[in-house]
This record gives sequence, structure tokens and C-alpha cells, in this order.
Amino acid sequence: MLYSAYAILAIMLLIIVNFDVLIKNDYSESITVIHAYRLYLYGILIFYTSDCLWGILYEYKFITLCYIDTVFYFISMIFAVFLWTRFVVLYLKRDDIFEKILKILGCFLLITQITILIWNQFAPVMFRFSEDGTFKALPLRYAQLYAQIALYFITSVYSLFWGWRNTKFRHRYRTIGMVGIFVSVSLLVQALNPLLPFSSMGYMLGSSLLHTFVLDDEKREQHDELLTLLERERCQRKELEQARKMAYVDSLTGVRNKYAYFKLEQQIDDRISNKLIEQLAVIVFDLNNLKIVNDHFGHKAGDQYIKEGCRLICTTFKHSPVFRVGGDEFVAILEGEDYENREELLRSFNEVIDYNNCHDAVVVASGLEEYRPQTDYCYQLIFERADKKMYERKMQLKGEMES
Repeated sequence: MLYSAYAILAIMLLIIVNFDVLIKNDYSESITVIHAYRLYLYGILIFYTSDCLWGILYEYKFITLCYIDTVFYFISMIFAVFLWTRFVVLYLKRDDIFEKILKILGCFLLITQITILIWNQFAPVMFRFSEDGTFKALPLRYAQLYAQIALYFITSVYSLFWGWRNTKFRHRYRTIGMVGIFVSVSLLVQALNPLLPFSSMGYMLGSSLLHTFVLDDEKREQHDELLTLLERERCQRKELEQARKMAYVDSLTGVRNKYAYFKLEQQIDDRISNKLIEQLAVIVFDLNNLKIVNDHFGHKAGDQYIKEGCRLICTTFKHSPVFRVGGDEFVAILEGEDYENREELLRSFNEVIDYNNCHDAVVVASGLEEYRPQTDYCYQLIFERADKKMYERKMQLKGEMES
């Protein structure tokens, strides 16, 4: 029973250590040959199961069942070797002649083992049970076991060689190589002591090393790559947002530009056509005296004049989007709080402008018009009425200044 206890312990440890691979399936298929590694673990689990049953059946002398399980045991053992070779070949990805030889050797040993086991049914050449139920290992059992040991050892040397050549994955390749050597040594000891569970112990420690130093390292590397990609995506989104803002923002004043204004105009037309607007007002602004400032003080002073006029507009209508739609023309769209206080805000704004008009400061003419649900079928109608009022105010301010 001690023999089976080791196998049960190995099964439990394999499942615990590789729970994220076997049960949770926690690894992305993008991690190198995770599928091949998972199949290898399944192969070891099948081997452990047959090993566990063998110890129980042999202990209680169920010879027929023990014979069947022994056949299953040898098949699972060679199948584990085959899956190991496949995993190593896929992981290293060297695509050379030696890799092809390893594939052929793995398939050859698998076919040979099955053939010998079939032959053993008729003429024992691999193993047999004596009349008293004692297990007897025969020459081909040792030949096959030594062949498996040799294949493990060859794959180990192959991995260690590429670990020496490849600095990036050196520790992973070396780990795979050392695991292969460790398992081959445990199988050799098993060959010398058939009734001791050294092969189970070898697989148990080998799979633990693979998970800790190869698979977890792959996972950490993928996590770091994911973080790098997320950071790059965040920077790209930030750059895209900045580019989008630049496309919608006037470079001189910092308010929204003509392109943004046209976009909003389209949205308002859609809302009007779908009867989704009840309250909306448009104010059109135009700076007086900009040409005089440019002619007498230069365009730099003219730009400053435009920015000061924009500041006055934004300070008063601070809850509304403001657009620069021309050289000295601005538009504000009033909804919500600013719409409710539109008359008071416009009166306050005009008081500042009247004062400026008398003291040679920035003068901005304005005209406000409200949306009329009964007659306004598009935004342009509101704008034209507001623009007409602005022009009237502009003429009034010029007349006051001249007088």
C-alpha cells in the first residue's frame, strides 16, 4: 500500500501545483505551447492513476486485474514520454534536423511499446506474473525503460544546448533540461528497483519545477507585456484625445472652433427635427474696431484684442459653449442655467460693453434670439435672427462712439 500512497500523493501534488492549468484553465492559449504542457500533465495523471491501482491490486493479489493495469501502466508511461518530447520540441521551436529526429524517436518508442505489449500477451517478453502472483520484469521491459531514459536524456541535452545558446530564455531551457535529467535518473532507479515508486517521485518533482520556473515565468512575462500594451494604449488614447481636442479647439482663444460649431449645428438640427428641443437661445458676437487696432498697432495687438473679447464672452456665459466662427465673430449656444438667465446675462454683458465703448476698451456687439418651436425648422433660422440683432447692436455702438 505504501507504493500506492506515493502515487496518490503525487496526484494530489500535481493537481495542487498545476490547478491553474488543469482546473481553472487560467493561462491564455497565447502562452507558448500551453496546450502541449496541459496534455503532458494529463499523461502524467493517467500514469499516476495506473501506478496507484497497480500498488493496490498487487498488494491484494488480483493478478488478472493487475496484469491489465500493468499493460495500461506501460502504455501510460511511454505516452508520457511521447508527450514530454512533443512539449520540448514545440517549446524550443528550433525547426532543425535534430528536432525532427526527436519527433521520430518519440513516435517510434510509442509504437514499439504498444507492439511489444501486444506480443507479451502471447509470449511474455516484457513482464509476467508467477503462479504465486509475483511480478517478474523481463528483458524487453528493461530495454524499453532504458530507451525511454535515453530519450529523456537526449531531450535534456538538446534543451541545455539551446539554453547555452539562447540568453533570453536561458533559465527556462535549462530548467527543462534539468527536469529531463531528473526524470531520466528517477526512471533509471525505478528500473533497478521495480517495486519502488521512483518514477512517480521523478514526475512529481519534475512537473513542479516546470510549473514554477517555466510556466510561471511565461505568465509573468505575458503579464508584463500586457501592462506595457495597456500603457501604450493609454498613451495612444491620450494622444488621440489631444489630437481630437486640437481639431475642435481654436488655437488663438482656446474656445471651440468653426469645425466644432458646424458639428453642433448638425446636432441641433437633428434635435429640432426630432422635437427634442424646447428651450434654446443663440447669441452672435462680433468685435468692433478690430481693423482699427490691426492698422494702428499691428496684428499681434489685434490677436490680443480678439482674446480679450473672447474672455469677456466666456466670463459672462460661462455655462455655455462658445465658438469662434470667424476672425472676430463668436457664437454662444444657451441652454439650461444660462438660458434661464439669458436676459440678465445679456444685460450684464452689454453694461460692460457700454462702459468699454466710452473708454476705448474692447467692444463686442451681440444679438440674442430664442428658438421658436412653432416656426423654426432648422438652426439657421435662429442664427439669422440673432445675427440681424447683433448687426443692429453693432451700428448702435458705433454711433454712440462717434457721437
